[in-house]
Amino acid sequence: MLAEPTTISLHPHHCSDVEALSVNTARMLAMDQVAIAKSGHYGFPLGAGAIVHTLFAHHLRFNPEDPAWLNRDRFVLSAGHGSAMLYAALHLAGYDLSVEDLRDFRQWGSKTPGHPERGDTPGVEVTTGPLGQGVANAVGLAIAEEYLRSRLGPNVVDHRTWVLASDGDLMEGIAYEAAAIAGKLELSHLCVVYDDNDVVIDSRASETMDSDGIVEAFRALGWHVVDAVDGMDVGGLSRAFTEAAAESQRPTLVRVRTTIGAGSPLTDDRLSHSGAPSAADLAATRAHLGLDGYAPFEVPAEVAQFWAAVREGNKAVYDAWETRTACAGGAESLLSPEEMVAACVEVLEVLEAPAGAEATRASSGAVLDAIAPYAPFLLGGSADLAGATFARLSDGGVFGPAERAGQNIRFGVREHAMGAIANGITMHSVLRGFGGTFLMFATYQANALRMAALQECPSIHIFSHDSVLLGEDGPTHQPVEVLPFLRSIPHMQVLRPADFYETKVAWKLALQEQNRPTCLVLSRSDLPQLDHSVQVGSAEDGAYLLVPVEDPEVVLIATGSETHLAVEAARTCGRRAAVVSVLDVERFSTLPTEALERLAPAAVPRVVVEAAHPMSWYRVLRPTDRCVGVTDFGASAPAEVIAERYGFTVEHLTDVVDEVLRG
Repeated sequence: MLAEPTTISLHPHHCSDVEALSVNTARMLAMDQVAIAKSGHYGFPLGAGAIVHTLFAHHLRFNPEDPAWLNRDRFVLSAGHGSAMLYAALHLAGYDLSVEDLRDFRQWGSKTPGHPERGDTPGVEVTTGPLGQGVANAVGLAIAEEYLRSRLGPNVVDHRTWVLASDGDLMEGIAYEAAAIAGKLELSHLCVVYDDNDVVIDSRASETMDSDGIVEAFRALGWHVVDAVDGMDVGGLSRAFTEAAAESQRPTLVRVRTTIGAGSPLTDDRLSHSGAPSAADLAATRAHLGLDGYAPFEVPAEVAQFWAAVREGNKAVYDAWETRTACAGGAESLLSPEEMVAACVEVLEVLEAPAGAEATRASSGAVLDAIAPYAPFLLGGSADLAGATFARLSDGGVFGPAERAGQNIRFGVREHAMGAIANGITMHSVLRGFGGTFLMFATYQANALRMAALQECPSIHIFSHDSVLLGEDGPTHQPVEVLPFLRSIPHMQVLRPADFYETKVAWKLALQEQNRPTCLVLSRSDLPQLDHSVQVGSAEDGAYLLVPVEDPEVVLIATGSETHLAVEAARTCGRRAAVVSVLDVERFSTLPTEALERLAPAAVPRVVVEAAHPMSWYRVLRPTDRCVGVTDFGASAPAEVIAERYGFTVEHLTDVVDEVLRG
């Protein structure tokens, strides 16, 4: 028997019969997907179906024939576990997502994975699943929209970003980091729809948080709030979304009261959150939704006609936009990142190194300042560490309510949101988002970094203060395990330059990369400019012979701030010692045998030196090789004392070379 809560409706209302049928069709399509996959989440789609329908039918501007349309409204399902609902909506809206694709829900290689994945499914803006990430990504999308509107004009860019978030999303700290930024920046084209169904996996959501407190928190952070909308009231939802769109000063939170599993035998039961419905529950739900006369995955003809009319209306908006932008030469000619990257590379090719020693964080800052006039596509900032990380464009202005064309974003001490927002900026269209903090605090933004790599998002993440050798700040700020962690993320480009030349190359690789995020790992301490006059190969290859020798007895392999130590040890050790400088350990470790042989011959002992945990080097080191690394926390002391204690001295490296050669 179906429960019927008295305060929240289970049936679509304040809409036409065909719209009610469309809402129920989408809800049933979602449940059919979960049923055929024998796994998934159907409770959320049954409760939130009217929200998604109302947005797609009445408030989102999109063109399924051009999913990458620059001026489309963005919809982010932050509650990614409700993916079956999104796929149902995209199918009805006319995207390239067939019934067969819905039947392949959660199957190998399908266009309908268990959580939405950007690039797999047309119409999916960002990959979501880890709760809260989508909220922060959407703030990045909204920032990008404001910035591009200021640069290109509202005739080219003038759209909204909509988010559907769950109780779980708004329990995550990243949501509040991002919401605070959005409130201060007055991102009025951003609306978060809060699906308040008072259910989480273990209990009632109200046992762990107060949803009224969530509303008040957003209000305190500078958001406009539309409260207590019935989740099945299509007319009421549309009025709430219209109010959100009319707000011109603040982002908007719309709280919608829903019932998880609405219309199923597990109505308002947390057990409907995940798992496949039984055959009996599936049949009972189909009957309750008035679809017992239709086969699984069948779309009633009148529903298909309704969505054809929606598409026709959106196509008229799209055609009008194309007419406007054609008069201006089109959006791509106004902002061509490929041409601008090429211009930046030309600048880098002739940019000269300073005469003396310089920290690579400062070298990175010099690179940014040099390319800034050619790089309006760069938009980002630091977690309150611009002066320490040099993650800023000196003449780029500060992005804010009064200056939408500013390229520097003041994220505050919010590393996790910063990473996810940089991803959102990058995934909007033609921009490259960047963020900067100390390497130790990459652990705060770990999930944002992983999500960037997962969805092939080429955001740029700048990390300074890269090892125990930063000195007196001590072990709380001295990363040991972070470099190996970053390198272990698939499809993440991690670059640790040794001097100005390598920093220039690192930025070139980061700017040219289109399918991977980049982590630039930079030193706090000044480093000497290395002699590149006799090198063989290029840092662009990931590794090169910085000091080549004939018939080497030993090869010293180093990265970043330890490279100059390797060079000096090679010079003074009294052996035929070659030095390989490694900018990208992953590329070096996966070189073809022939290429690796040219750098580090198999018959020659290897000594790796890097002020980090040695686990990154497992594919390079053999049992008879040695690694001078760090396997314990650092300490608070001057950098030179730490270097002595941990063995990062020329004398110790020379001793290690002797030990290796003695066998």
